[in-house]
Amino acid sequence: MVIMYVYWISNPIQVNQFVLSTDETSMVLRITNEGWSDIEIEEVIVNGRHTPRSIDLGIGYSSLHVGLDTEDEFVKFVPLDTEKIQPKLSYDMLQEQIQMLVHENYKMSELLPTNYGIRIVNDIKIDSVTIKYKFLGFTLVRELYTIDI
Repeated sequence: MVIMYVYWISNPIQVNQFVLSTDETSMVLRITNEGWSDIEIEEVIVNGRHTPRSIDLGIGYSSLHVGLDTEDEFVKFVPLDTEKIQPKLSYDMLQEQIQMLVHENYKMSELLPTNYGIRIVNDIKIDSVTIKYKFLGFTLVRELYTIDI
């Protein structure tokens, strides 16, 4: 007897917000992993065909969101392929971390990521962004248009 399981894999990357530069050539997509497993970003394409001039993954460890020019000890920018995007923290875990920060009772190595942002710097106006990523071994694609975000 063969039992087959079929899982519907939705798009676990959710874009909560975006920040666009005045000239619309740079942006940060504030994202959340709504899935139950890590996400690994493979590629980001701008306007359907262009590789951006630079792209980084911003990782926040406090309630401060990742922005274009965020300079904070609790936000770090790393190359896109060096870190995975962990699932969103539960409400209780997030509250516990905030309490650690408020009472200054923490070591940086103990903090968990609270938010993420993909920072894109491009040479021309950004009209759309395509994110190709792996989730549970499957390659998925998320297409975003600045008019829809």
